[in-house]
Amino acid sequence: MDNVIEKTKNLITVIDESDLMRKIEHYQKRILGSKELTSLIRKYNSLMDDYEKRKIKEEIYGFQDYTLYMKYYNELFYKILKINYGFKKYTGLKGC
Repeated sequence: MDNVIEKTKNLITVIDESDLMRKIEHYQKRILGSKELTSLIRKYNSLMDDYEKRKIKEEIYGFQDYTLYMKYYNELFYKILKINYGFKKYTGLKGC
């Protein structure tokens, strides 16, 4: 079991130091540095009306930084799903 824990720690380090994480962090900083974009995101999160949310979401996705951030974020998400599937498959534990 110690070997699994050590390998998992190594995997986390590799992910943290990956080019993918650098891209995510880069675009996250650019998004947070954009007052216009952060304002739109806050507005989107506070809306209840689906039609208004859709309009704001289209505006948000008009920002290339946000589009690229989401592209890399989704890539990371699916890699993590694959890793979790592997943990579940090899350990037999649910909820990994």
